Amino acid sequence: MMKRILSLVVFIVLIAMASATTAVDAEIDDAFPGSFEIDDEAKNTITAFAPLPQEVVRQTVPPGDLTLPVALEATIDGAAGVVQGVTWQSTPEYDSGAEGEYLFVPEIPAEYTVEEGVALPEIAVTVEGAAFRLQTVVITIAADGQGQTALHLPAGSPLTDDDLLAGVSGVDETGNDIPVAVNDTGGLDMQRPAPNADPATPYIITYEAVHPETGESFTATREVFVEAARSLALVGSDSSPENPAMSYEELRDAIIAANADPGVDTIYVAGSFTLPWALPEIIEDLIIIGDGQSTTNITVGGNFRHFTGTAFTTLTLENLTLTGRRTASGGGVYTGYGGTATLTDCTLTGNSAGSDGGGVRASTATIRGSIVAGNTRSDGTKNELYIEGDIFGSGTNYNGNGSVEETGAYGEYYIVGVPDGGLGILFEVDGSGKPVLKDNGGPTQTIALAENSPAIGKILNGTIWLPALDQRGYLRGANGYASIGAYEAGGVPPGVRGDLNGDGDIDISDVSRVAYMVVGKVPADPAADFNGNGKVDIGDAAKIACYLVGKIPAL
Repeated sequence: MMKRILSLVVFIVLIAMASATTAVDAEIDDAFPGSFEIDDEAKNTITAFAPLPQEVVRQTVPPGDLTLPVALEATIDGAAGVVQGVTWQSTPEYDSGAEGEYLFVPEIPAEYTVEEGVALPEIAVTVEGAAFRLQTVVITIAADGQGQTALHLPAGSPLTDDDLLAGVSGVDETGNDIPVAVNDTGGLDMQRPAPNADPATPYIITYEAVHPETGESFTATREVFVEAARSLALVGSDSSPENPAMSYEELRDAIIAANADPGVDTIYVAGSFTLPWALPEIIEDLIIIGDGQSTTNITVGGNFRHFTGTAFTTLTLENLTLTGRRTASGGGVYTGYGGTATLTDCTLTGNSAGSDGGGVRASTATIRGSIVAGNTRSDGTKNELYIEGDIFGSGTNYNGNGSVEETGAYGEYYIVGVPDGGLGILFEVDGSGKPVLKDNGGPTQTIALAENSPAIGKILNGTIWLPALDQRGYLRGANGYASIGAYEAGGVPPGVRGDLNGDGDIDISDVSRVAYMVVGKVPADPAADFNGNGKVDIGDAAKIACYLVGKIPAL
């Protein structure tokens, strides 16, 4: 009760004091009319600014070390005062990291009025010794739906630089678009484009972009394949990765169409199926592409070979497994006199021939990244290849065991014959010594290499024909050298490109790690070679930095 009474007393006293003050003010106004009225027009009017010290008026500073006054002495309403809350604007716009001359003038807060004709103070600033700023151009080549940046162009029609620049763009370190030009066509005839002598060998196009400030040139490369006829009519429709041949009948009809079409044709094949009858002989150069060694498996159901090419034809096979063939000669693949067989990323196993060439018989052969093993003569003796002329190619697990007419030139990446101790020296094998086809990760089954296989670490990263991923989709060559064959020993599983610390995201620690690689603080990681030039350099550091801040859409 006492607290309520005291509160009421305090309230009444305050009311009384307010009333007394009002009364006193009224009496003063009556006695001295107008003496305490404020002239709104003159309120906070600045009629002069006090001079600034000379060391402030003219400054030379290092980058990022500029301090300007936030208060100015001035004459305000006829008396000395201080203008608070001053900000500054410069001409040109101030860049804390760039050298140059800047002229600053103040912006006076809105509660002050500067009398007409009053000059504003000026501060001249020279920025010298600009801090290091990475100045680079990142050239980006857009990938297709399968993550490939290679360009496929038709033969015959003249090409322009715009054709080669499709999907190519450049940005500098600030995100500004930089023009990119074709610097070198890699021997490609732009007026009469034609495939390379080896259709699997691309032209290497070099692009160039020039930094607008430094004049430094930055380059990037891209593979370009010129194809005479990339698609083939399949029973009235085009064969393509989206519309492959998936049966004996479709493959048969596609070969008939290819024989009637001059030039190089391509058939895409998918799935696993058996050939109940022999396919037509191939009389025109032909490319047959499967969708993976373990997912495209063509088995022969009779005494005939998989593919037969006539004299002087070139038969190119990619991403296929051919098994179960029994015939007189050239169990899996046969080309007539002067013919060439080209195998890339294929597996030929379990085929046999009455005489020579349990796997392949041809005049010449080009073999890359393929396994030809476990093929025999009909009497069971090992007989993988019979090549009358030369063997060209690299990255091949070749199980010849001395049974081939050794007139070919075997590349440095070949493994010719089975080492002492059997196939277990090369591959993981079962109790009977046969290579084990099993799930080693990825979408398809593979044959893993033995722990100390001589196929491990033989192919230098950056080799032009070497794919970046093995059959499973694992990154090749984590230590700078890749394995021979379809299986990469120690391959890096697929993940977020650029996630070098493995936390599932690309962040500043990944950018820092690449920077440390560039200056040699930590060992270089092939996974950080984002521009694909075979090394980790300043271009890779710039690219991941630009990606992190959203300047480019992808690594």
